[in-house]
Amino acid sequence: ENAYRFEGETDVFEAIEAVCRSYNIDRSRIVLRGSSLGGVGAWQLGLKRPDRFVAVGPAAGPVDTYVFANSPWKHFVRLDPLTPWQKTMLHLVDAIDYTANAGMVPVVAAMGDQDPYISSHVLIKKAFAKEGIPFNGIVAQGAGHGLSAAARHEQLERLGEYAVRGADPFPKHIRFVTWTLKFSRCRWIEVLGLAEHYQRAEIDACVADDGAITIAEPQNITRFAIHSPAVPGQKGSLTIGGTRVALPATVAKPDHPLLFEKR
Repeated sequence: ENAYRFEGETDVFEAIEAVCRSYNIDRSRIVLRGSSLGGVGAWQLGLKRPDRFVAVGPAAGPVDTYVFANSPWKHFVRLDPLTPWQKTMLHLVDAIDYTANAGMVPVVAAMGDQDPYISSHVLIKKAFAKEGIPFNGIVAQGAGHGLSAAARHEQLERLGEYAVRGADPFPKHIRFVTWTLKFSRCRWIEVLGLAEHYQRAEIDACVADDGAITIAEPQNITRFAIHSPAVPGQKGSLTIGGTRVALPATVAKPDHPLLFEKR
């Protein structure tokens, strides 16, 4: 059991590709939803790969390792104490560390108020607040580890609203957080180098109406790429961390990425 991490993640995306080969799928309207273990998977894949889905709907799904392991089940293995390297490696797997990416993909979370994992719902709600992102959550009154029919219907209704609109293929503002190059891309921004692996890395980039790109000082990032359709032309303007960056006289084709490295 890996809660849709590692091989589980591969399985999900291979299944999606198999369906897309056989049916006429609009990739801008793919919704990721799951309950219980599937809720864990929805948090995991939705926050780590926010450009793959139009919306994410986790239900009754824990969001981390440590709090989850201390849930009120007698058969759970407690994690105290953790070694320093174990704590560090949790940044590779814990969905809650990628909460900031909910700004790039809408999340509609649902949980029963009698669910043994309700602490996870509270935990992720606080994480949303810390990142400055409104929390779109549903608490099913009287429900245990599962949802009432009314809460399930409400979640599907909210997710359906996003699916009808479809995802924006070219968002003008990207704020992307990762802790590893395993999860390195969000739309037209790709992280290619970290100063320190398994520590938080963040990049915040905006495209103005005239095509000018402004990027705040990248945090814990040494190398990144700008992909189409945001690649600036030869006369384009690019500012990174308050410094105007001169573009080469000969700019690659618009469908070729521009790479930037900190030295």
